[in-house]
Amino acid sequence: MTLMDNWKETTQGVSTGISESIHISISREHNKYLKDVEDCFRGISVSVKADYCRLSAEELPMQIIIFLGGAVLSGIIYDLLKSGIYKLFSIFKDAQITVRIEHNIMFSIAPDERVLPIVVSWLREKYSHIKTLNDLFSYLQITNKIKQCLEKLYQNDSILFERNKGKGLCERCIVFRFALYLQEVFPDDIVDCDFNSALVNGQDIRGKPIRNSNGKTSTDRFVDIIVHKRTAEANTDFICFEIKKWNNYDKKATAKDKNNLSILTSEYGYQYGFYLIFGRNKKATKWSIFQNGKQLNDEEVIFD
Repeated sequence: MTLMDNWKETTQGVSTGISESIHISISREHNKYLKDVEDCFRGISVSVKADYCRLSAEELPMQIIIFLGGAVLSGIIYDLLKSGIYKLFSIFKDAQITVRIEHNIMFSIAPDERVLPIVVSWLREKYSHIKTLNDLFSYLQITNKIKQCLEKLYQNDSILFERNKGKGLCERCIVFRFALYLQEVFPDDIVDCDFNSALVNGQDIRGKPIRNSNGKTSTDRFVDIIVHKRTAEANTDFICFEIKKWNNYDKKATAKDKNNLSILTSEYGYQYGFYLIFGRNKKATKWSIFQNGKQLNDEEVIFD
């Protein structure tokens, strides 16, 4: 039975969220280990090929490249993929493993779980927050879950973008539908819109005090969507979103929203912040991602 046959048999009737298969490539001179590599990834939709990879003197004896492409994968599949990488390191202790995702982003993973963005120097700065294998998979899981929700929004609710003579419905309407899909992929948390309450220093106030861009004043703010636990315990704020429509944002509003996300991810414990611009269609939708107070990317198109 081939790896693909095994995957089809074990996952029959199970929705995995896969839009394309993963491709794993190993250098031709190591193709005798192909079956061992296959066994590490049993249970996921993956094709394994023995391709020739030119090795330089600085590279390790065995190179394995994992191509994720633009696939939207479920958390279960990512857990299996991560487990497969651990198995590879246990079998091939001197292997060099590279994970390649869309937009030509590549991460080289060392046996001690360190992750280094490669290809061009600006990637190292852009993804400097990704330091370990767990960091990499956390980033991939979260961004892909949000992509899944956007896919559903534009597939199931396209009328929201078409009505009112092509101007679309108001942001609050679209944000609400998007939040419903977020709740599906983050079932262990609560997804709230315009949550205008916060517990700061034990006090119940209307919103979190956020310094304005002038650096002199602050305003109690709440954002469009948060994924969190409704408790006063530490580390229960997870993801925050500021959202605009393609025909309803300007530089001033953008600066305010991005300032909110920067403060929320640096001073209030949110792990990730997303500035989303809903496009007239899915391919025009953009995002900027925040972590630890830093904007990781410019407004970039999410779907090619």
